[in-house]
Amino acid sequence: MRGIAVAAVVLFAVIALANTASAQYTEGMTETRIGIGVGVFHPIDSSLRDIESKWADIGITYTVTKNENQEQKSYLRFDWIADADSMTDTRMTPLTYNLVIRPNQNRFKSLYISGGLGVYPLRIKWQGIDASTTRFGCRIGAGVDLTSSSRLDLTYIWVDPWEDAVLVPWTGQNWGFSFSGVTLSYTAEAF
Repeated sequence: MRGIAVAAVVLFAVIALANTASAQYTEGMTETRIGIGVGVFHPIDSSLRDIESKWADIGITYTVTKNENQEQKSYLRFDWIADADSMTDTRMTPLTYNLVIRPNQNRFKSLYISGGLGVYPLRIKWQGIDASTTRFGCRIGAGVDLTSSSRLDLTYIWVDPWEDAVLVPWTGQNWGFSFSGVTLSYTAEAF
């Protein structure tokens, strides 16, 4: 499964480089609506860090609306956030609706804040545990536009805690898991 993660990163790099190289020819022409992002996720809950300390975040965004002077836009985002070793066993796959606001276009043109709400399907498959659920969650963050079609952002993701829902076989007790955490990601609008 590590090969899938490497292939996704390589595909993303190729698309990002192609998008950057072609930007001078397409500026002012067709607006891109689809973006691809990669990043790292750090869970706040120690139970999730016990499962894996390295988490990958691969996301796809679709811009729904954008005003003319680009002070704000809304977009849908689908993420695949999973432990970096298996990419399938323990994961969350949220679908969120997000809003980006650039508070001061004159002074800090490239800085923005963002927030979003959505559903967060969760799965834990680890040491005899195999459970899944869907929870409500939100994200809030800040970022910087690196170019007209790429950005870097730091986002806090809060997911409604999954309390006492999972029976841990070796303890005989139910454990709760919180999938909340911080993600640092790079996104390039490519299509």
